[in-house]
Amino acid sequence: EEEEEDDLNFHRNNHSTQSDLNDSDVNEKISSLSISHSHNEWMLPSTNQNKEEVDIGCEKTTVYVGDPKKYKSNLDSFITYLVTTKIFNDGVKINELNVRRRYNDFIWLKNLLDIKYPYNIISPLPAKHTFSKKLHAVADDGEFIRRRMIGLENFLRRIIDNPVISIDSSVQLFLSADDDTLHSAQQQAQQYQSTSTPPIVSSSSNPFRQPMGRGKPIPSEFSRTENQIQTLQDNFRKLQRLIRKLETDEASAKIEEEHLLALFRQWLDIERKYDENDSFINSVCDAQQRIVENHDDLLKFTD
Repeated sequence: EEEEEDDLNFHRNNHSTQSDLNDSDVNEKISSLSISHSHNEWMLPSTNQNKEEVDIGCEKTTVYVGDPKKYKSNLDSFITYLVTTKIFNDGVKINELNVRRRYNDFIWLKNLLDIKYPYNIISPLPAKHTFSKKLHAVADDGEFIRRRMIGLENFLRRIIDNPVISIDSSVQLFLSADDDTLHSAQQQAQQYQSTSTPPIVSSSSNPFRQPMGRGKPIPSEFSRTENQIQTLQDNFRKLQRLIRKLETDEASAKIEEEHLLALFRQWLDIERKYDENDSFINSVCDAQQRIVENHDDLLKFTD
């Protein structure tokens, strides 16, 4: 009986010990949960406060392209666009820049960024119209200009969204400099590209632009040839505008010559009515008739 009582007491003590251990584990878990909960409550306001501080110190830059204006001269005709850059801090505008740029200025900026950042994807520019008369008529249409403004604005906004390219000196010059300063920088960049090998043709700087199956870099003559082709295209474009202007002037001159011929014929009819000597006036009318016919042949040959 004594042995049975000892076994019973041993089992009771063992059970009480396990229950105490279980109670202590539960208390420890509850206390740890309360600590972690209170810790989260203590950390959450600090995290929000840091987020508010970051939001307060941030700046936002927006770019708009609009207000197209067309400029015409005897040898050139182009459209400029108003590029407006607005800088906001906490929703308050702190600075605004307004410059006028033409499409060739955007091409210069894109080519320069392609050279400086060969591993970055620079957003493409909207397409440029060709030389045909039909597409030239489309180029003067308002819908074409509207689509081009949207494309140019998307091009600039993607550049501004890039944290590295947006602070580039060329981008800042494009958005803020006057025309003389920008043209001077363009000439200096063109001279540098013509006298040195641009990094865009280096085999190690831009592997995506290497010719397939060749390990040698592209010669710098290709870059100079590309610049010459661009200059030749601009000269052809000016020549085409000059030809169109000459055609318009010739058509106006033909109308004036026909009007003058009609006046000479009225004069001849008056001279004949009064039986005057009309040989001189008749000769003048014949000469004027030949001038009008020569104008017709010239316009037909031009067309």
